[in-house]
Amino acid sequence: MGVIEAASVVVASLIALATVNSWRAQQQRERKLQVGTDALVLAYEALDAMKAVRTAFGYAEEGSKRDRFPDEPEWLTGKLNDAYATIERVNQHQELFGKLRAMRYRLMAEFGPQWRTAFDEVFDFRGKLQSRAISIMRHAYREWKGQNTPQSDERYQKMYAELEALRWEDDENDPVNTQLRKIIERLEDLNASIRDDMLRHRVWRWLRTPRRAEATARPDIAEATAAAPAANAVR
Repeated sequence: MGVIEAASVVVASLIALATVNSWRAQQQRERKLQVGTDALVLAYEALDAMKAVRTAFGYAEEGSKRDRFPDEPEWLTGKLNDAYATIERVNQHQELFGKLRAMRYRLMAEFGPQWRTAFDEVFDFRGKLQSRAISIMRHAYREWKGQNTPQSDERYQKMYAELEALRWEDDENDPVNTQLRKIIERLEDLNASIRDDMLRHRVWRWLRTPRRAEATARPDIAEATAAAPAANAVR
């Protein structure tokens, strides 16, 4: 094998390696964009879900699907149903909460540990809603059985006030909505940067093609290159 042949093999190998690396980089960009897009969709869904959980609008039978106690008085039924309605609303979005938790790990895997705390406010809020509602139901049951004390009554008043503050949406000063909007903004910026990177990569690939690079520099070749697809179609 002569020097020219050997050099041709080396050049061809380098071109093949560069092509493979370019393809891998493109695949990685597309995967990252898919993860970012999926996360953005879930963030929008979570924002809507939090609004639905805390809407002031309900229906008459809300909270009544729980198991009732034998000989449960009507006043107790009203208190228990009222608190359980919050748990019902949260449980309607259990699948979404599971997807959010899984997505947090996908974001960490693709973009780094800085996404570890993504959606933490949502999970904390869900836990607080459920725990406060359960505490109120427990206090109502103890009231029925005459087991409450002045100390437990004081704790109940605090829990009830906290639940009321949590379960009705305050859009202007709401920590959950604020965090979700920040995540949405971060994801939109992230996806935009990936798309920009993909576009730069496509332009670079287009420009590095010898015929297209020459066509960019020479208007006469550019015109002929642009007309070639039309000519082929006529044939």
